[in-house]
Amino acid sequence: MHTSTCPPTPAPSSTPASRRFRDAPTLRKQVATWEGDPPCILIVEDNVEQRIVYEESLESLGYEVVCASSGEEALRLASAKRPAVVVMDVSLGNMDGIEAMRLLKANTETRGAAVIIATSHGDDAFEDARRAGCDAFICKPVNPFTLDEVIRALVKGGSHRPEPERVSGFNCARVLALVGFELTAAEAPSATLERDGITLFVPLVPQLSAKVLDTILRAADLPLARFAALLERFGA
Repeated sequence: MHTSTCPPTPAPSSTPASRRFRDAPTLRKQVATWEGDPPCILIVEDNVEQRIVYEESLESLGYEVVCASSGEEALRLASAKRPAVVVMDVSLGNMDGIEAMRLLKANTETRGAAVIIATSHGDDAFEDARRAGCDAFICKPVNPFTLDEVIRALVKGGSHRPEPERVSGFNCARVLALVGFELTAAEAPSATLERDGITLFVPLVPQLSAKVLDTILRAADLPLARFAALLERFGA
């Protein structure tokens, strides 16, 4: 699946979150057209500011949006509204997002909803979410255009498989180092990284081809969705 390059997340602003996205012309130009009713998106986030940003940005992009501030409230709303997609924070108080997702998936009324885990907790949260059956994982702060692309993929029945359009060999090596590979050599034309008996050679070029990147990630046993999330740390 081909995805376009997303604009950077807006810098912090003194403009209230309730107006920030409503007033953004770039978002208004991107309003989605849907056959029939727009998909319903359930936002589960206990931070008021972030919840408002989610709600305003997704409504500007043409979605119906409902919000919950806790796992318990999310379960009630999911049963009542039957959302197509649930965007779930992990840290939610009494019931965390992972447990809420497990209960959603176990309920015959709500198991059809795709669940996106959105968190800043990093690798541990990713592994917990993957084991619990999440449909996609994105790192905070969440770019609304990136979230829109993930939702569109899930609403259409596909899995979210982001394909970075431009990945340098240098940034690829940096991501591999984040998941435990040790850089043993970095002389042109390639970097050498090793972990648990696996040796990878990453060409130090400005842009890796899709075939080369896929070969490297397969050898590293690193899902592309996770690679893309980690890549965002370097602004790539």
